[in-house]
Amino acid sequence: RHGAILRPGGTRETVLFAVLTVGTPALLAWPGTALAVALDLTPAQRYLETAIRWWVGDASGVLTILPIASVLAAPWLGLRPTADIRQSWTGGELAELAGRMLVLSACLAGTFVLDPRSDYSAFFLCFLPLVWISVRHGLPGATAATLVLTMGSLIGLHLTEAATPQVVSFLIFEVTVAVVGLGIGVTVSRRDAAETRVLASEARLERVLNGAQLGLWDWDIPTGRVTYNTRCAEMLEVDLARL
Repeated sequence: RHGAILRPGGTRETVLFAVLTVGTPALLAWPGTALAVALDLTPAQRYLETAIRWWVGDASGVLTILPIASVLAAPWLGLRPTADIRQSWTGGELAELAGRMLVLSACLAGTFVLDPRSDYSAFFLCFLPLVWISVRHGLPGATAATLVLTMGSLIGLHLTEAATPQVVSFLIFEVTVAVVGLGIGVTVSRRDAAETRVLASEARLERVLNGAQLGLWDWDIPTGRVTYNTRCAEMLEVDLARL
């Protein structure tokens, strides 16, 4: 299966997704670095630093590429489209998303300007635009925001020549971004899909009622609210507004 299965699901699935995508590269990084030390390709005293950087690099790649490939690229490649993800965007929505991405990029740049060569505690500035984008644009927006944050952070770490503890802080930040952004994005996309299905179902029912010339009244018992359709009002020979 494609698309819907590869991407994060609910809260539990999103956390599991982040843990697996971060933990799996470690299975290669640590023994791979040990092999490099054994072959005299890496000094033994730099084993920990090299292994962590290898691990962070691979985990960053997985967290960046997998959501983009499974959510955005799969439909373009002719794979099975995901039912609860919008496949088309208007020009206004794309412009709106681009504007929010610029805000996100500015917050990320501010992190490295305000907090250079430190523990990057200013990374929290990026979460407000991340949540903003995820709530407004759902899972596609969340995956795009995750890509911007990951690639921008990697560029910032390279330019500031971050030490190993700072690289570890970045990995924690990246995992948090994936869990928060993708988790919110999935929730919003599923909500939008549910609303779309309800509207479509109501439209089908309305067409059936109109085609059969049936009157309909509905009584919501908890609230006591009663609604009627136009044909029911005609059958009762009263104005629909009065009902």
